[in-house]
Amino acid sequence: MSENKPLPDHQNRNPREGQPSIPLLVTRREAASLLNIGVRTLDFLMREGELPAVRIGKAVRLRTRDLEDYCASKAGRPMA
Repeated sequence: MSENKPLPDHQNRNPREGQPSIPLLVTRREAASLLNIGVRTLDFLMREGELPAVRIGKAVRLRTRDLEDYCASKAGRPMA
């Protein structure tokens, strides 16, 4: 299994304001890193319909709002 690499700092900054910004869409690798899971687990969640994906041409992206909603839906649930 491959390691999740940290995201470059420039991807999380708004160049005009110098303030951190939240992107609307993230790659599969970025989404897996944000959720602290592997890309294969993320792919499983997408296949099962738990995380919707956005296709732009051949590229697959995930909405950060969907990641937040997924985490909120899992909060407070007992671990199996």
